[in-house]
Amino acid sequence: MTIRHLRIFLTVCKERNLTAAARALYISQPAVSLAVKELERCYGVRLLERCPHRLSLTDAGKSLYRYALHIVSLFDEMEDSMKKQSACGSLRIGCSLSIGSSLLPGYLHQYSALFPDVRPHVIINSSDILERMILSNDLDLALIEGMVHSDDILSEPFGEDELIPVCHPRHTFLKQSPVPLSALEPEYFLMREKNSGTREIVESTLLIHNFIPRTLWESTSADAIVNGVAEGIGISILPGTLVREALASGRIARFEIEDVILKRQLRVIRHRSKYLTALAEGFLSLLFVNR
Repeated sequence: MTIRHLRIFLTVCKERNLTAAARALYISQPAVSLAVKELERCYGVRLLERCPHRLSLTDAGKSLYRYALHIVSLFDEMEDSMKKQSACGSLRIGCSLSIGSSLLPGYLHQYSALFPDVRPHVIINSSDILERMILSNDLDLALIEGMVHSDDILSEPFGEDELIPVCHPRHTFLKQSPVPLSALEPEYFLMREKNSGTREIVESTLLIHNFIPRTLWESTSADAIVNGVAEGIGISILPGTLVREALASGRIARFEIEDVILKRQLRVIRHRSKYLTALAEGFLSLLFVNR
């Protein structure tokens, strides 16, 4: 068994098709088939099952996939380090939309002072996509809100942020404080997209109080939601870091909900089996110093 065998196996797992894997690797299909058969012969297990139109992994195949993913990743990191192909190294960071637009620039500014030659590669996307990228080793670390959904992911809190109910500055809610939750029943909610960590926290918190918001808008853009609230289209609950300027300018207004505490925990996540480089450890240290 060699690294080449594992690379071929990982590509087959990704493509779920021998022909597509061969095309991606620029080798022949028989060479791909042979590599998989040699792995199966080496370990005495069946790794793949043929299904209509695609291949599926057996339980043994799934186990080998998890090991192979990190063995190949660690091997590549060793190669990069030993051959010094990159003088500044690399760090791949994922970030949720709200953290990416508010907190990440400050963290990266501090990080650049510690590692001036490093330019982290950043992916900003929804929390569920970042979790999948951590699991597939496409990211070293990710910053998200809320809980993770896989036992293969380690999650540590590094901060907390307030979630703020907001409305039009002339809304009747501002005449009473706090507002009973029942008063929100006729209101339309402008919400973040499904699978957003912020939305997950808002909906689960309200559900504890037996309240299900009536969603009118769904958007990945906090600015779009703020603009909708400013036009009186509906109300929303958004992270404080994203509404601070709009509140200060008077475009929108804050109201309080009676007996409801709205906060979110900010978390840094990584794969349980991930080897962390000194660059990744440095970023983690920076997060925890600031919390």
